[in-house]
Amino acid sequence: MNFFKILENACKYSFKVANQIFGESELFVDLAPFLPDDFSGQKKQYNSEDFPLINEAIGLLSTVLSEKEEADKSPEESKESPSPFQRRSKVRREFEAKKRAYQVDPQRQDKVVMIAENLLPRILFVYESTINPQFRIKTLAVIDKMISLLNDELLRNFIEPK
Repeated sequence: MNFFKILENACKYSFKVANQIFGESELFVDLAPFLPDDFSGQKKQYNSEDFPLINEAIGLLSTVLSEKEEADKSPEESKESPSPFQRRSKVRREFEAKKRAYQVDPQRQDKVVMIAENLLPRILFVYESTINPQFRIKTLAVIDKMISLLNDELLRNFIEPK
């Protein structure tokens, strides 16, 4: 098992580990060499010798970045005795809420900007040039998570209307 997989598994089960890794934005900058940034527009399968750890880098980003905020709990969950699935779902939402509260804190907006400036262009490139549909879906989910961390002001800086 490689280092990225170990970190990914740790982040899946501990919001403290995920938040610590998020707080160490230098680690995210160090992920940049594992993500391609230019192949002259060639469609490519990025699970190759060129970038052997690309799947692991995207997986790590996916587990560290928090999910978008969900609406309040559904009426089905207000039953007196919830099912095991409902309990797990509730624990998962609480876990993601703790990660999100840490990541969208105004004190950490500089880290969000650093991550977006260094990794978002590379991840967009990977998404646009990858052939594998499952990998495109996974990459799109990471892009969605990154964009959801940006506030309106930061979004205006990254997205310029034409």
